[in-house]
Amino acid sequence: MKILYFHGKRGKEKTILEYLNKQRKLNYEEIILINKFSLNIFTIIKNIIFVINKFLNYKPDIVLLETPNIFALPFLVLKSCSKFKIIVRIKGDVWQTFRELKYSMPLRDKIIKIVNHVAFKLFVKYADGFLPISQYLKQALEKKEKVLQPTKIVYIPRPIMELSILNDPIRESSEPIYHTISSKNFILTVTNFSFYGKIESLAIAVNNISPFLRKYQLEWIILGDGYFINDFKEKIRDSLNNGSVKMLGWQNPFPYYRNGRIFVYISNIEGLPNVLLEAFYFKIPVVINHDFPIAEIRNSPGVILWDIHDTSKAVTLLNKIKTDYSFFENSVKKSFEFVEREFSLENVSAQMENALASIR
Repeated sequence: MKILYFHGKRGKEKTILEYLNKQRKLNYEEIILINKFSLNIFTIIKNIIFVINKFLNYKPDIVLLETPNIFALPFLVLKSCSKFKIIVRIKGDVWQTFRELKYSMPLRDKIIKIVNHVAFKLFVKYADGFLPISQYLKQALEKKEKVLQPTKIVYIPRPIMELSILNDPIRESSEPIYHTISSKNFILTVTNFSFYGKIESLAIAVNNISPFLRKYQLEWIILGDGYFINDFKEKIRDSLNNGSVKMLGWQNPFPYYRNGRIFVYISNIEGLPNVLLEAFYFKIPVVINHDFPIAEIRNSPGVILWDIHDTSKAVTLLNKIKTDYSFFENSVKKSFEFVEREFSLENVSAQMENALASIR
């Protein structure tokens, strides 16, 4: 089976395909478009020609699209005159993302969202199969798009690294670390501020808990960036001003996972967050909102659910952090076992192999 894998600079499925390739389950080649989206017509034409040439030279049985955007549209034209399958990964809530056009953002980003959404709609109609990364996205795809093509869940794998990193995470980063992490008196959040649905609930949670942080000698460190970050800062201005919350922008999160007290992730728009798998893997207790949309995570053993409007529950968690941290030990153990079992490279690769075979 020859697979042509189309992706941006992250290439999140590459480890899966490499693993299957080593097992002699398939052969694959990549198309990597690392250029930022450009409205320059010559750049667009250049990238489209590059994609077509790559396809004609490789002659794949399957085209696997991690990025169904404007540059992937030539595959729909090629499909009319060549026998191959198009399979699309669904990795985020594309419907909520499109609705966020009503919020203020740079014109360029609005155009990108519109163009990519149009491309997504075309692939929904003409692709041969879909690989959503969670049950939530599978149900959304079937309900909102009423797809008739095969739809198979294939997770993303947990971090691919040696377990020894758990004992020496600093070597994963050459970045300067806040406070050199000399203490563990902080709550950690790692998120992406490019989606408005991620900031509203998180702002409520921050504002509800920040008045109590100083009493328990804790800080809340938030890592991440995106074009809604200023909206978020405005929503939590008082918490930032009193010094209980620190926003450090984008940094390598691995040392923070290892040294934080708990990891808090609040969001109402999701695919399947890598950062949660990383937090499970690095054995930091995980707290999420009680209405978190991804059932695989919400119902997983060890995760702690929090109604962000319930201040008393927040205070109880803070008290446990300072006076009875052993309370979290069983949760951490269960979460680590869960991510190793369900999201291991071997398990996810088997999902991918079975899905490709069934759709082919």
